[in-house]
Amino acid sequence: MKVEYGDIWKHLGEGRYVVIPTNLGWKKDGCNVMGAGLAKDATRRYPTLAKWYGGVCETTADAPQVIACPFAPLIMFPVKPLNKLQPWMSWKQKADLKLIEQSARQLYEWPDPYPIAVPLVGCGNGQLDMYEVRPILEKYLASDRFTLVLEEWRNPSRS
Repeated sequence: MKVEYGDIWKHLGEGRYVVIPTNLGWKKDGCNVMGAGLAKDATRRYPTLAKWYGGVCETTADAPQVIACPFAPLIMFPVKPLNKLQPWMSWKQKADLKLIEQSARQLYEWPDPYPIAVPLVGCGNGQLDMYEVRPILEKYLASDRFTLVLEEWRNPSRS
């Protein structure tokens, strides 16, 4: 896995995917809650994303999956588990390392040969430490096909 610092969105398009960390819930209107981080940025770029992904979550809640968006070069990567009693509150949960590992394994098995840019999933609004998450990503995404894109502020060489 390659590592670089900067804007993950520069990897978008031309046969390249960007991974979007997500929760597995949905609101009463059927939309997934995508109110922060890369998920929020993605919904600004693709306004129908939350509605589409909410429907996916509702139909696949018992078997979370890494899934490609059919109308954008995005890969939805579950990091926060479903709150079964209140699906609309799933976004409030802490990210789950087991779910991240399951999602990373699925991403490794991704059938398309295109490059994939991956953020430090679960380390922003998911409240996990990068030192817990990064080894999981390195284990499953060891191929040069994957680029771990870290925010510029994490760059130790910045002065």
